[in-house]
Amino acid sequence: MSTNRGGYSGFIIKLATIATALGLAVMIISTSMITGFKQEISEKIFGFWGHIHLTDWDANRSIYKSTPISYDSSLVKQLTDIEAMRVEINTYHEGVRVFDEIQTNGGVAYMHSFAVLAAVMESKNEHEGVILKGLGADFDWDRFSKYIKKGVSLDYTKDTLGQKQILISEQTAIRMSLDIGDRLRINKIQDGRQKSRVMKVVGLYKTGLEEYDKKFALVNISTIQDFNVWDIDKIGGYEIFIEDIDDLPVLTFEVNGQLLSNQSGLHADSIRDKFPRIFEWLDLQDVNKRVILGLMLLVGIINMITALLILILERTKMIGVLKSLGYADSRVRHIFLFFSGNILVKGIIWGNIVGLGFCLLQKYTGFIRLSEADYYLATAPVQIPMLEVLGLNVLCILVTMLFLVLPTYLVSRIRPVDTLRFN
Repeated sequence: MSTNRGGYSGFIIKLATIATALGLAVMIISTSMITGFKQEISEKIFGFWGHIHLTDWDANRSIYKSTPISYDSSLVKQLTDIEAMRVEINTYHEGVRVFDEIQTNGGVAYMHSFAVLAAVMESKNEHEGVILKGLGADFDWDRFSKYIKKGVSLDYTKDTLGQKQILISEQTAIRMSLDIGDRLRINKIQDGRQKSRVMKVVGLYKTGLEEYDKKFALVNISTIQDFNVWDIDKIGGYEIFIEDIDDLPVLTFEVNGQLLSNQSGLHADSIRDKFPRIFEWLDLQDVNKRVILGLMLLVGIINMITALLILILERTKMIGVLKSLGYADSRVRHIFLFFSGNILVKGIIWGNIVGLGFCLLQKYTGFIRLSEADYYLATAPVQIPMLEVLGLNVLCILVTMLFLVLPTYLVSRIRPVDTLRFN
């Protein structure tokens, strides 16, 4: 079926193609940016806190206070040996006990000890509250190195009681007029007396998570042990990093089972349980994504239905001629569906080119800037989920073509006698 490219139908076809392309492009861009946003924020939180915390069972499990436990190398080996597995989870549904087996994608990558302490940081002219996060020699600085903007990480061989090292955030350094090599004092009230330690700033970090950067400083775990008068084997707990974030609920359940069987007196909490508001906010982005996809799909369907109806009305004479030659209604409908499919496919192809091109441009140039104080990121992140993009293509084609079937039934209402008499 040919079309008059210079006529009204030609304009409608071009408009339908452009609208379809823009609709799919918006779907791809929104999906890629929301996926990238969630991944970047999650990685920053997990990079700072790990995925699972192990702390004393009787502690209130606050991130601002540590209850001492003894470092257990056998427990560390037991937990780091956890690999991909099938985990049996018992739940209750309407009073009936249900057994469910879940296969994990991975296991525990590694774990390290930590401790926290609330104190007051003092420079020449400033005083400010701070949470010291103590890290041991088992901490993987390679994972954290991308956040160190100036200076170096902690050197445990040089960290002595006479010369303690500290990493502070860039914004803390600005507020307190500090830089690499400067010294500051950490004060802590202990048993009614003030304890103080002089610290040397060896590095400045920036995660972009303002809530953490504003409050936390990183020190050797021996600094926390010294302030709290703990034995050298005492720590505040463990942070566990897992291989696949999708396994977080299952592996938290499994780790708790291992702890219970080991009678370690510890309890495992996923980081989602400790910071529920942040992750609820991230989960809310999925709602936004579904709304955007639904609206774009609806607009695309209405646009294609409108274009198809106009084409049918403009081809009334042709339909009458075909039906007078013996063409069945179903065969004529198939002709219009085939032509509509061509328009849809062209729009889909251009939508992929525009959407993926925009995403790649943003990924490698970062031309869309964000307020890091509000969004925790300096540029709009992009992570192209190819399976989701493929699914969007298939969804657009199938759903749109399904809705296009109904308007083609207008063909059956066109009578050859009327169209030929009219012409």
